[in-house]
This record gives sequence, structure tokens and C-alpha cells, in this order.
Amino acid sequence: MDQQPDYSKYSEQELRQVRKHIDADRYPERVAEIEARLTALAAVPRDTTSVDEDLSPVTSARLWRRAVAFVLDFALLGIVGAIAGACLYEPLTVLGPWGRVLGFAIATAYFGVSQSHVGDGQSLGMKVLGLRVVTASGTPLSVGASLLRAGIFCLSYFLGSLPSAFSGLNAWVASALSMLIFGVGACSTYLLIFNRKTRQTLHDLAVGAFVVNDARGPLALPTERVWRGHAAIVTAALVAFCVAGVWMALPGSLGDMLRVRQAVMSLPGVSNASVMLNYGPQNARTLSVTAVTDASAQNPEALARRVAKAALENYANVDQMKTVTVTLSSGFDIGIAQVWRSVNYVRTPREWRAR
Repeated sequence: MDQQPDYSKYSEQELRQVRKHIDADRYPERVAEIEARLTALAAVPRDTTSVDEDLSPVTSARLWRRAVAFVLDFALLGIVGAIAGACLYEPLTVLGPWGRVLGFAIATAYFGVSQSHVGDGQSLGMKVLGLRVVTASGTPLSVGASLLRAGIFCLSYFLGSLPSAFSGLNAWVASALSMLIFGVGACSTYLLIFNRKTRQTLHDLAVGAFVVNDARGPLALPTERVWRGHAAIVTAALVAFCVAGVWMALPGSLGDMLRVRQAVMSLPGVSNASVMLNYGPQNARTLSVTAVTDASAQNPEALARRVAKAALENYANVDQMKTVTVTLSSGFDIGIAQVWRSVNYVRTPREWRAR
């Protein structure tokens, strides 16, 4: 539920700014209160000694300030993650790819609550940099709106690889979903850099939020609308990311790697996997398969052979590889912290088949 603003504390400039942006159909009683307040202020003799004009206006924050605030916030989350990893290592290793979901929940809760009216619109990084998240009327976001904004902000980094972690999901669908989630992050970055009119990015626009300098002067938010070309570019980019995801799953190098990954993840004792194609001297190629193991993996050497077999059966040109490297890793990755313990097995395709 929206918090009722106390307009008696607003200056005349702030009231006029709010009146310009407010949804009159949704908040007719607020419009009436604002107009009554403006009328009352107009009847009061002007105080020529007022220092309101000398105060710095509340304007949209610059890109570098937002970036530094984020770095500070993520450093704090990293400290929390490191402490959690030291105290809860064993439980976290059981999560496998779901560890990223835990990290997503922690980060979303941190940003969502601190940047709502509960934290007066400021996370720790924003407090240090003198920034604040507000609505068009200058008030802090509700907790629900702020959590939605934070969820969109954290989505790409934490959950981009999650769809492909489901071995039963169609490879085309998993790849398209992963690329779409990645595209959300890419489009947010694009808007952050190029939307110079309102300085809003994707998660800001979703809830009508602005990141402003924490000043005491009159509200001076941008009055211009976002350029329509940005909407067209973002829409086209998201469609392109989905198409790229489908293309990556087609038969060929990338499609084969996706199939190897899903085959490895279906093995008992494996909770997650990744596949890479590396190039060495004289264009020598190496297929590298990393399998994240759980507590049920009792025989590492036998599991390494099963992982290599999955690679040999699902990668069409595997015999052209100089070596196939299998890495068995145990540990956790929750996005804000990760710890891995690994062992490598490096053999040629022929050597793997001989075992």
C-alpha cells in the first residue's frame, strides 16, 4: 500500500514538481491537497530572506556515483557471503546450482528493503555516496515496489545460468531463457549509459523510480519522457538474445557443448556442470568439462570416466581435440561468495576410450 505523503513539509517548488508528475486519476485526493497547499502558500507573503534558493536541488545521480555505490554494496554482500561460507560450508555445498537462488534472495532482500521507505531509500553504498531512490513525487518506494526493482536488478547476474541447470529442460528452451535473462542485464546497462534524459535504467522504469542526489533543496527531476527509440532498441535486443539462445542450441560447436553439459548433469553425483572449448598453441583445441560433485560421489576416478564418456558421446568433433580435460569440483557458489576444491584429469580422447 502506498505511503501517504505529508505535503505540509514540502516546499512550493517540490509541490509543483509533484503536481506535474502525479497520476491525477489514481490520486485525486492528493491532487486536491497539493492544489490547496499551493493556494495557501501563494497567499503567504514572500520571505525575501528564504535560503531555499541557495540549497542544492535534488537531481538525478551521475553514472559514476551509482557505480561506486554498487561496488560498495556488493563488497558488503561479499563479506556476508564469506562469513556464511565459513560457517555453513557443508550445507551450502548441497545446494548445487540452487546456491545462486539463495544469493539472489539475499541480494534482492538487501537492496529491496534498504532502498525502500524502510531504509529511507538508501543502501549502505548510497549513504556513503549521498544517493537516494525516490518516486516521481520525491517519496521513498514501498517495500513491494523496491523488492521488484531489486529483483530485476539482480536477475541477470545471479540467475542467468539457472535454466540450463535443468537436465530435463529442452536445450533450445534452456538456452533461450538463459540468453533472455542475460539480455535483461545487458539492456539495463545500455539504458544506464545512454538514457541521458531521465537517467533511469530498466529496473528504475519498471517501478517509476529515480536515483537522485541526497540534497535538501527543491525536487528537480527530469520532465522529459524516455526517448521512444530506447524502447525499440531494448525490445529488439531482447528478441535478438532469445534468437541467439536458440541458435546456440543448434547442432554445431555451441549446441554440442550444451548437450555435453546436460548429459554430464544427468549423471549421479553431479549437481552442476560447465563446458568450454580452449585453444592452445598452433590452434590445438582442448575440450574442458567441469562437473560439480555432491556428497554421493564416492569414487572420483570412476566419475571422471563417466563424465569423459558423456563428452565423447555428445560432442561431434571430439576426436579432433588434443585433450579432453575433466575437472571434478566440490564447493558452492551463491553469487556473493564461492569456494571450490578441484581435481583435474587430462587425457586424449583415445586414452579416455581405452579406460
